[in-house]
Amino acid sequence: MALDIYAGPLCRYHAGDWENVGQRAAREEGVPYVLAGPDTRDGEPLTMQEIQTAVTVWRDSVADFFKENEDLQFTWPEDPKLEYYTDRPGWPGYYGLLLAAARPAGEPLPDELPEELSDDAEFAAAYEDWEESAFPHVIKPELWLPIRENLVFDTGYLTRDSMSVGTLQGLVFQLRGLNESRWDMDARALDEWSYNQPEPEADVDTHARYGLAVFMRAAEWAMLNNLPLILDY
Repeated sequence: MALDIYAGPLCRYHAGDWENVGQRAAREEGVPYVLAGPDTRDGEPLTMQEIQTAVTVWRDSVADFFKENEDLQFTWPEDPKLEYYTDRPGWPGYYGLLLAAARPAGEPLPDELPEELSDDAEFAAAYEDWEESAFPHVIKPELWLPIRENLVFDTGYLTRDSMSVGTLQGLVFQLRGLNESRWDMDARALDEWSYNQPEPEADVDTHARYGLAVFMRAAEWAMLNNLPLILDY
């Protein structure tokens, strides 16, 4: 199962009205691509209007929870006609990024990726104590909302009982901080890394650089367009 990231209206995401990197490549090459279908109700696909309504209600309920704090007032457009952005860091790129975020800048990364993230003691400790970690917006969330504050929280979601949520401002700030403290890649280098997916046998540092570059491009696009960013797997 591949790992993609999607930035855009969540109604388009949950309706399946988007193409991931693999789908686009398959379409361009004229080969089939098997993908799970969109959300359903009693075996029947939900309409875009039903999904749009459900997402809007969820968005407004989260915003309402923070209504007493003026700094946390937010919204975003749930218009299925709006553009989206997607890319594929893959599990190696994502794992590499998380392993880098869990370690002090001067500490080298392991030679190989673990089969499971929980097998890496330093990541397991950072995830368990994420509030005290240096990069909680990288380590914990699977969804980032266009809120202009550094906030990580758990909440019920449309497709699961609990989802870890961060903010785009926090994610972009911490991705930049991770890059500056460990690699200090400039904008040109980041752009080059984002277009060059490593081979599976590459070392962890290489996967981590690629993962950071891909996430950086997506997070900056999402923040610029005031739209959520979510992991897809």
